[in-house]
Amino acid sequence: GEPLGPVGIARATGEVIRQPDGFISFWSLTAVLSLNLFILNLLPIPALDGSHIIFALIEWVRGKKLPPEKEALVHTFGFMALMGLMLLLTVNDVINAVQGTPIFGR
Repeated sequence: GEPLGPVGIARATGEVIRQPDGFISFWSLTAVLSLNLFILNLLPIPALDGSHIIFALIEWVRGKKLPPEKEALVHTFGFMALMGLMLLLTVNDVINAVQGTPIFGR
């Protein structure tokens, strides 16, 4: 399916809870979300933990530390890009909610 922002995740949680086996499905959804966050956080995207791993590897290979201001600049742009993506996902989620687009079975 398509990626969801906070609004879409809340809607998905509501739909899962309304299922006959809602309690089990809720915990399954929670596990999937946690695993997805774990994997996403390890991607080498600036501002996420994966990028810190990459920077540490670069410093290890070079044998010296990167200038902190350059690393901070990269993380700042990465953070801004992630916030922009989050905004786009949230707007998309709100549009889908207003239009009544179902989360599952699209």
